[in-house]
Formats: sequence, C-alpha cells, structure tokens
Amino acid sequence: MWLGANALAGAAFAPLAPSLFAFDGRIILEGFYAGALFGVAQWLALRPYLAGVRAWAPVTLLVSPVSWVCGMYIGIYSIGLLGWLGTAVSAFAQWIVLMESARNDRLLMVYSTLWLGAAVIGGAVFYFFLIAALSKDHPPTFLLIVAGAAGYAIVTGFVVALLAALQSDRSAATTRSHFSAR
Repeated sequence: MWLGANALAGAAFAPLAPSLFAFDGRIILEGFYAGALFGVAQWLALRPYLAGVRAWAPVTLLVSPVSWVCGMYIGIYSIGLLGWLGTAVSAFAQWIVLMESARNDRLLMVYSTLWLGAAVIGGAVFYFFLIAALSKDHPPTFLLIVAGAAGYAIVTGFVVALLAALQSDRSAATTRSHFSAR
C-alpha cells in the first residue's frame, strides 16, 4: 500500500511540478501541493496499520513548503548537490507524529527513530529524480517523478513495514490477553 500510495501521489504531482518549480514564490505552492498529495496518500496507507498517525497529513502539508524552500536554498548554495537535505524538515516533523502515536510503547518509539534516516535517504532519491526530471535533457518528466516517488517509498517502506508489524503484534497481544482474561 505504501509503494502504491507514494507512486500515485507522484503521478498526481508530476503534471504540475515543472510549472511550479522555480526560485520564486511558486516553490511555496509546490511545497503545499506536494505536501497535500503525499501527506494524504501516505496517511491513507498508514492509518489501517498505525492508528495514531491522525496528524500525518496536516503535518506533512504544513511542513512541506518549509522543506521545499530549505531544499531549494541548500541546493542553490551547493550547486544542487545537497538540496535533498531539505527533506530533513519533513522527516523530523513526521517523526514527531510517529513518536506521539507510539508514546505508550517504548519499542515502537525506538524503532520510530529509524524514520529520520530512511526519510532523508528516501528524500534524496526523490530529489535526484526530480532534478533530473526538471533538467533539459531527460526522459519524460512524469516517469522520473513517479520513479522518484516509488524510490522514496521503497527506502522508507522498510521502516513503515517494521512499525506496522510491531503495532500489529502489540494489538494482537492486547486482544489475546483481553480474551484470555475472560
């Protein structure tokens, strides 16, 4: 579900990305657009497995513009090489949502920390595909952006799967103990 959600969000993002991508105020619009698409798609994929992530979509929507702007300025000053570091802003905000959803489970909290590294590395994958898509010599923009979104999902998917499995195991154990107490 995670891979499909991110690929679909990438497919919805791709048509407008080139017209929004600029070194002006449109980058903020691109951040909101990306935040809305990816935040909602990811939340829809997460919510059956991680019930406590209700704030995922709004948090992603609100921090994505900051993430895009940070990425843009870091990218400018590093000749494009380090722009992906802007993804750390979104990764950190989403990590807080994960930590809040796991606040009663120490093990889930510990494993939620893996999100930070996975989301930044996944963000780097997406960033490099996006930069390639927006360059002059590239295959179709649409395919590169969807590939970048899928790459992000593959990298982060391992952490999502781990957290979902832990949550599922905890829920099953709680249910078993509830029924055995009767």
